[in-house]
Amino acid sequence: MFERAVETARLGQSQVLLVGGDAGIGKSTLVREGARRGGAEIVYGRCVPMGGQLIPLAPLAELVRNVRRSSPEALNGSTVTPLRDWAAPDSASASEAPTAASGLFGPVLELVGLLPGGRVAVVTIEDLHWADPLTWDLFDFLARNLVDGGVVVVGT
Repeated sequence: MFERAVETARLGQSQVLLVGGDAGIGKSTLVREGARRGGAEIVYGRCVPMGGQLIPLAPLAELVRNVRRSSPEALNGSTVTPLRDWAAPDSASASEAPTAASGLFGPVLELVGLLPGGRVAVVTIEDLHWADPLTWDLFDFLARNLVDGGVVVVGT
């Protein structure tokens, strides 16, 4: 099924997948292997709790940092500048994370749409069971609004 999603994205229709299962069953391996077999670039962001608290938009910060490492040119557009600045190593603390109202979701959509660069990109948000409400809103926003091809959004 994963390879079919990558192929469908390659043909111009973005896909959204949810991968569920017990801890340690191989969800991350399935995603990595599916992306590898499909010849897709993969970018990760993980939801992580710290001290029993959910960190707002933690996977987005990691995702932007990973994009900065693998595809820095994707962060050069003026519409994604808020993301580049927000996820900088010396940026504000997680408690000061921006909200959807501050215009963050649009730039995320733009960034995800720029990732393929002629290939298929697999954007994975891991450990959604630890996601804060804003991260769930972002995942839902991407699932509903990512209509351009070349991207598979995966939640585990």
